[in-house]
Amino acid sequence: MIRRQVLTVFAIFVSLTVAGCEKEEPVKFVEADRAEQRIVFYAPSFVDSNPRVMVRTTRQSEEEYVEWRGGGATAQFWHGSAFPGVYWRRTQEHQTEKGLRKWNAIKSASFELKRAGTVPSKLGGVSYWRFRPDGLRECFAINHFWTPSRGDQGGYRDWINGYFCKPYGVALTDTDITDMLLRLEVLKGGENPAGSRRD
Repeated sequence: MIRRQVLTVFAIFVSLTVAGCEKEEPVKFVEADRAEQRIVFYAPSFVDSNPRVMVRTTRQSEEEYVEWRGGGATAQFWHGSAFPGVYWRRTQEHQTEKGLRKWNAIKSASFELKRAGTVPSKLGGVSYWRFRPDGLRECFAINHFWTPSRGDQGGYRDWINGYFCKPYGVALTDTDITDMLLRLEVLKGGENPAGSRRD
């Protein structure tokens, strides 16, 4: 059951194109039960943690925000699925950095974003960028688009962006990142990520 607890949105830059659609007032996220969670992300630090799940529906898309915290690690991801007739344009690397700097947890930090690799995940080839907020924690970020939208050249129905940070003083290897992104998944509506799907 959705609890009507309003969240001040952790704003992320996303480039959205809507044919013939006027601007609308921002729709606020509301708290949701874990049974409604669609974003599946695994990291050893989060084995015993309960993620915070928020959802919203706008005129253009259904969106979900999930935050994990545990063992000194942090991860926040935001997924959107556009309705028919709406599509997302793939953003460039500088826009990935611009969006990353709008997450409340790291927006005031000093860091340089460096493209590091691509992982053949369940969502297609997901490119990731490395960064170290204030030169301390080791982190990676993604800004990925998939499900090409028919009839709209260069448009996509789904996007996901966000980041993961290791605990202070703990190294983050490419093997760690590959393992996490190989497990990254966005379930279809009605599927429950509890149990073996998270292992």
